[in-house]
Amino acid sequence: MTPRFLKVSEAVTYSGKSRTALYIAMSRNEITARKSGKITLIDRESLDRHLDNLPRADIKIPSAA
Repeated sequence: MTPRFLKVSEAVTYSGKSRTALYIAMSRNEITARKSGKITLIDRESLDRHLDNLPRADIKIPSAA
């Protein structure tokens, strides 16, 4: 069973983004968060949408010299 909400530390591991980057995304309403007492819970579906909307990486392999 996949959890609906992730603690911030779990979201960091899940997404590969830093704690600071997640809090910035939350402050911009790019990720939905809820409070349960002192615990911040991140909605996993909103985190997935956020990650899916990141720009595509443009990887270029340097040519051989």
